[in-house]
Amino acid sequence: MSSLLRVPRRVGLVATLIASASVATAVDAYPVIAVPAPDRVVVMTKTFPVVLGLAHIAVPDDDATRAKAQAKLTELMKGKKCSILYTEAFGTDEMGAAKVQFVINGENINAALVEAGLARYQTGAKPDPALEKTVKDAEAKARKGKTGLWSKSDDAKPAEKPSQVATNKKGPFCSELDTPFYFASDSAEAGKLNPQRVIYYPDEATAQRAGKKTKAKIEQAALTSDGSEAAADMIFAKGQDAYNTALGKGNSPERDKSYEEAYQYLTKAMQDYTALAEKKPNDEALGEKLRKCMQLRYGTVKQRRF
Repeated sequence: MSSLLRVPRRVGLVATLIASASVATAVDAYPVIAVPAPDRVVVMTKTFPVVLGLAHIAVPDDDATRAKAQAKLTELMKGKKCSILYTEAFGTDEMGAAKVQFVINGENINAALVEAGLARYQTGAKPDPALEKTVKDAEAKARKGKTGLWSKSDDAKPAEKPSQVATNKKGPFCSELDTPFYFASDSAEAGKLNPQRVIYYPDEATAQRAGKKTKAKIEQAALTSDGSEAAADMIFAKGQDAYNTALGKGNSPERDKSYEEAYQYLTKAMQDYTALAEKKPNDEALGEKLRKCMQLRYGTVKQRRF
């Protein structure tokens, strides 16, 4: 059984790993949509892309090695689905992105990059020997086989700018690992986050560099409904207006904000239409409203940039 499966209960798994013979299979698998750096990956959650760093590795700063490492990481990950292992002991990188271990078809990708001699083992923000062991053992194999960085000696060229590992200290802003939004740490929204997956940021700029953004705020009164079809129609109309506003914004953050507003209105309208349709299953006009609402709501997700 893979050592990845022997995870202590204190560890938070973004995607829970289960055993199937010698293969670790993810209950939730995240598609990898981009590999922008040799130690950073963009994965798609249910509706949003999230930037994540590779834990326990350090890639030397010379261009040749970094290019090879990025090419290898792209080969290993892009277009595939991965599961994610994370604890706060892994830390964050200098851009504020959470550091994680990736697993694809039972293979630890972080360890694979190190075993290929394209990166060195590096400790996390806090010691966690059990979860670092896979990557540490991979470096031992690369050293023994004189692979890549270790081809000429047992001392690989040090990184000119060693990968930074920051402790996940509580800060004024926070986000959940696999969600796109950040909140004030003392807000009601922050209180709803899974504490095992919370990443803290010292300021908004750091959160934004990590790919996080503020959530569009809609007054609760605007989403209040008495459950009637007329109320659902009004909320749906607001969603359509926000959607049309987004279409006129061009490729910009303002467009994303308008799409988020539309998404919230359309989600509420969809919920109301669904409840009404269950009571009136033969009402074709109501069913058509629900279909259009769901279609437009899907469009708000599909059209947003990452």
